[in-house]
Amino acid sequence: MESFGGHLARYPHLGLDHEVGRRILSIVRRAPKLTLRDALWHRARLPSGPDRHTAAQMGPPPANWTEGRFNHHGQSVFRLASSIEGACAETAAKPRCILWGQHFRARQSAGCWT
Repeated sequence: MESFGGHLARYPHLGLDHEVGRRILSIVRRAPKLTLRDALWHRARLPSGPDRHTAAQMGPPPANWTEGRFNHHGQSVFRLASSIEGACAETAAKPRCILWGQHFRARQSAGCWT
């Protein structure tokens, strides 16, 4: 693991070039898959001014977003939580702040999400 940590410190985007990274991917690929049906999801955002966010502004950020926890540079990530409290906890910049919240209902239809 120390060798893998050193490898990632030098090459943060090349984890699969190391034996431990390949083993982790192999284990993740074998993990059970879960299909969510008729799920309600939540998203929270910090306000960017006095106006309310529109539904479009609450959507995924543009694909030129910077590197993040769950995405590489150039990938867009749409983070959702299973509860409004979880969405707010993930988004809050400090213990007390104003957040905008939005609910999403996902329905599965013929293998596609709508």
